[in-house]
Amino acid sequence: MEANTGTAYVFVRSGTTWSQQAKLLADDGAGSDHFGTSVSVSADTAVVGAYCSHWVGVGCGPGAAYVFVRSGTTWTQEAKLRASDGGANDHFAYSVSIAGDMAVVGAFRKNTDTGAAYVFARRGTAWPEQLTLVAGDGATGDDFGYSVSISGDTVAVGASNKSSGAGAAYAFVITKANGEPCATAVECHSGYCVDATCCEEVCTATCKSCANASGTCANVAAGQTDPNASPTCLAPHACDGQGACKKVTGQTCAAAAECVSGYCVDATCCADACTTTCRSCANAAGTCTTNVPVGAEDPSSSPPCSWASGMACDGAGSCKKADGEACLTGGECASTACTDHVCCNEECDSPCHSCHLDQHVGTCMPVPDNEDPRQECQASSGGNPTCAGKCVGRQCAYPDVGTSCGLCAACDGTGRCTTTPADDPACGTIVCGGLDTACRAYQDLTSSRCAGLGVCTIANDPATCTLWTDLPCADGGAGQQDGGAPGGDGGAPGGDGGVAPGGHGGCGCTVGSDRGPIAGAIALLLAVALARGPRRRPRAEGHGHPRCSVGRLA
Repeated sequence: MEANTGTAYVFVRSGTTWSQQAKLLADDGAGSDHFGTSVSVSADTAVVGAYCSHWVGVGCGPGAAYVFVRSGTTWTQEAKLRASDGGANDHFAYSVSIAGDMAVVGAFRKNTDTGAAYVFARRGTAWPEQLTLVAGDGATGDDFGYSVSISGDTVAVGASNKSSGAGAAYAFVITKANGEPCATAVECHSGYCVDATCCEEVCTATCKSCANASGTCANVAAGQTDPNASPTCLAPHACDGQGACKKVTGQTCAAAAECVSGYCVDATCCADACTTTCRSCANAAGTCTTNVPVGAEDPSSSPPCSWASGMACDGAGSCKKADGEACLTGGECASTACTDHVCCNEECDSPCHSCHLDQHVGTCMPVPDNEDPRQECQASSGGNPTCAGKCVGRQCAYPDVGTSCGLCAACDGTGRCTTTPADDPACGTIVCGGLDTACRAYQDLTSSRCAGLGVCTIANDPATCTLWTDLPCADGGAGQQDGGAPGGDGGAPGGDGGVAPGGHGGCGCTVGSDRGPIAGAIALLLAVALARGPRRRPRAEGHGHPRCSVGRLA
């Protein structure tokens, strides 16, 4: 060991016996440090002075004090104390004293032997300097700090050469240092107790606090409130960590500067930049977790999902084609609906609606009257255009039942062109032999078809025909301008009670039926009535109406 490096020894008592427990050395000890010149112990903590530590080659160095703590029987160095304004030959640590978590160190040669004493307080394992003590009447050569002692909050400092060697001692009541907890300002050396901490200043500005280890007026941490400020910063606001009070996440905003987080997304203070495609911060928590609604755009995402590029969000966090864009399947569309080969705002499968109307592409709208862009109302049987319909009042409107659509054929009112009614025992079967349906509309039916669609009417049957216009011939019935009953050579009653075809006049229809005597009688009366009516001119051979026979099913 180099000369004057120094050592300190720890002894413990057991009964009346004292035994060495440890030998203490400075971790940076060097020759001429004079480590061990002064010592003090309190419980498991010891302070050892080395008043010439950091020797500079001429005289003494500034000096230092070393703090050791015991665990079991082992002592380890915890801290090294030095004066914040120390200089060579100050003899700092010529005297030391410790009580609990407070230590006082004398430097009697400070300022040309005027002297000073320094107070340190433990904070965890650190020992920051708290106060510098000087005599109120100190003078050069007093050697204030030649000896020191502390007990509780009281410190005594000796000035061995005060008054030309007469000496003096000074007592100080130590108030709490900055950073120590407090209830009132009188407890603090600074005279300020802010945020329950002894503070260096009044510190009442918004989002400033002294609640830190050093007791300095610093910025309140980001996200915390400041109830003691003037004005206060309270929820739903908080400090931003830079000394300003701003809105917390989830609050509405117009600019990022309004938010503690520094992000204003979707008019909401957000926890982050929220650039994920089709994600939004528009929620109470202000987190980037909400899916952008179906059909809405997300131009701030990366990459952007915007209407300008024909894209929109699908409500599930994906960017797809917007309404009105061309598509083949619903999976391409944000709305999931691909109708009329465009992405549509809905499925649009109601009759007489379209998603591809002018000025409304992409929106399901009713088709204007008398139009049918999807051809939903076209003829469904045989493609006969006569029976085709058009959209009217959001539904298909078809030609009336019985509208002629060809020889021996008529529309059924649902877009189909039919040639005969369905076979039905209650109706019979119409057998058309070149019937000219332009002459009359489905002469053997009422306004609706048979088999649940109406009642079968047999031409020339007085039991069912009440109008002469029901006769099948345009120029052969009594309803014509020249009037008259069937032709002069009109048929006599048939053997089965039917009306036989006339030679040159009358109706060219044969009505066959499995009739009984009553039906035959009715037919005979009809023939007699016709015979008594005015006679009409015979028509030329070969100009009669095409024949049509109606046979009743057995």
